[in-house]
Amino acid sequence: NIDIGEMRKKLQKMYAGNVCKVKFSCSKKAVEPMSDCFPDAKIIGRDDSSVLVEAEVFDVGFVKWVVSQLDAVEVLEPQNIRQMIKEKIAALYKKYQ
Repeated sequence: NIDIGEMRKKLQKMYAGNVCKVKFSCSKKAVEPMSDCFPDAKIIGRDDSSVLVEAEVFDVGFVKWVVSQLDAVEVLEPQNIRQMIKEKIAALYKKYQ
């Protein structure tokens, strides 16, 4: 059975992909946009300048969101998502050389 409500929570800006669990650091200024995009995200830690977040997401939409956040977000896990982000940034950098 597919739970449409649960699926919608993972559809970041209508980009699907593979479902995966991510852990990332998010600056305090990006917490509200993060909560809007990932309503089921759980804050699992915090310090003076950032929060540590876990969420179940669709990888493609998540990567697009992370890149749009510039330096306000750092993905810590999993490594394959970090690699996808590196490739997106490298392609963007190449475009503007």
